[in-house]
Amino acid sequence: MNLHLLGGKHLMNCKNLRISLKIFILISVAILSTVSLMCGSQTSEEYCTSHQCFAVPPTGQTRCYYDYIWFDCPASRSDPYWGQDAQFPKARTLTCSGGPCSTSAAVENEIVTDSLIGLVWQRALPSVYDGCTKGATEGSLCNWQEAKNYCENLEYGGQNDWRLPNIFELQSIVDHQRCEPAIDSTVFPDTTSSDTWSSSSHLIKFRYEDTDSAWCISYTEGTTCRRIKSSHEKYYGGNTRCVRGGPQYTQPIINRYIIAESVSGQKVVTDSITGIMWQGNYIADKTWQEALNYCALLTYGGYSDWRLPNKNELLSLFNSFKRSPASDFPDMQQDVHEFWSSTTKAHYTVHAWTGDFLYGYASSSAKTDKQNVRCVRLGP
Repeated sequence: MNLHLLGGKHLMNCKNLRISLKIFILISVAILSTVSLMCGSQTSEEYCTSHQCFAVPPTGQTRCYYDYIWFDCPASRSDPYWGQDAQFPKARTLTCSGGPCSTSAAVENEIVTDSLIGLVWQRALPSVYDGCTKGATEGSLCNWQEAKNYCENLEYGGQNDWRLPNIFELQSIVDHQRCEPAIDSTVFPDTTSSDTWSSSSHLIKFRYEDTDSAWCISYTEGTTCRRIKSSHEKYYGGNTRCVRGGPQYTQPIINRYIIAESVSGQKVVTDSITGIMWQGNYIADKTWQEALNYCALLTYGGYSDWRLPNKNELLSLFNSFKRSPASDFPDMQQDVHEFWSSTTKAHYTVHAWTGDFLYGYASSSAKTDKQNVRCVRLGP
């Protein structure tokens, strides 16, 4: 008995068809199993090298701003400048070896503990890093591998399990009310404005040297940067500050973003790690003041307490080893660039911080420019 297919152009007997179908099903199951394994088998340690896996830290911003000067923060949602970063302070204490930080230079072996995240930081930095070869004085800067080796071999504060921080950990100690350096210099008195290495590799190579790069933080103003991991140039290196501890996850992190849909069909997305609730869709072409006002007056998904996210909340959505889009957020468009944050750039107040979701880095834009907006609230 023959089976007639496609108008008689192809003939296949039933036995061969059954065999072909079995092969097709086996191949399909194998592919699906592989995909499931890839999605579910990534360890939390691997996941957290490219994603933020801790509560969103405060930005440090304490002032509200018009388009260029600071003013007393508005009290009413109806005010067109309501909803700025400084209006939503978050508790965090940075203590030095269990107590207040001294105002003088850091004491050798002194550590800094973050009460919110649980990270423990090296406070005192050496003038010369052991094993490093870069800088005007040899060893005053490190290339990327030297920085990793330095932290992994470091014995400091009675501990030997130090490591180079990932980009999200390094961003957590930026203070956006300060610049040059953009960090609390009472807590971290040895910090210069130079670039500081993270352990997070960058997806894109530098074209002119075709070499690997890594994420870094420039403490001039707290911007995200990237540097060649290793260069022949003597002065091309970065600073290093080691970290230990932090949140521990014993299971693979899956289903981070939980989607709920209201009766009206408006999607709300909750980040199960940070606890932040996000507007499922976004709106384009808003100035900074328009973005603040849009979120302040928004009723969406059954809630009316939305606001514009601060810089750290916005960057918590990044996947640092992905681009176009540089996020796993549901339905993030591939060609969408910058989103507004409620955080003003402290040393250039006509600008506010943005998050670039095409490439995955912190940027800034003139407050009169038009960018994308996605609102946020503390959930659930």
